[in-house]
Amino acid sequence: MANLKGTNVAAAVVPFTSQDTYPTHLSEYGKGGWHEKQTIADRDKISEKRRTIGMAVYVLDERKLYILENGITNDDWVEFIGNSAVTMEDVNEAIKSHDTDENAHAELFASKSRWYNI
Repeated sequence: MANLKGTNVAAAVVPFTSQDTYPTHLSEYGKGGWHEKQTIADRDKISEKRRTIGMAVYVLDERKLYILENGITNDDWVEFIGNSAVTMEDVNEAIKSHDTDENAHAELFASKSRWYNI
């Protein structure tokens, strides 16, 4: 077994009590996971040592969530588009098209949605 360099942690990082409101860590300094950045340029400045495939960054100025997919370079950021991209107009269009093409609704929703396991 190899000795690891760094601060050894023998248990989970927790506050002193359940009443404590002080956070256990700052997302800005974490590896992977969830980060928040003001701009795309700030997102792109996250060091490679703090990046992992699947990490998420919410860009405040854009009001959008991005996921690192298939790599950790700036070219690997993909905008996360959840089910909120489907509008009531889309639903109504799917209902109307169902009368003529029963697969139209599935194709419409598939084109409007993208799901990720985060």
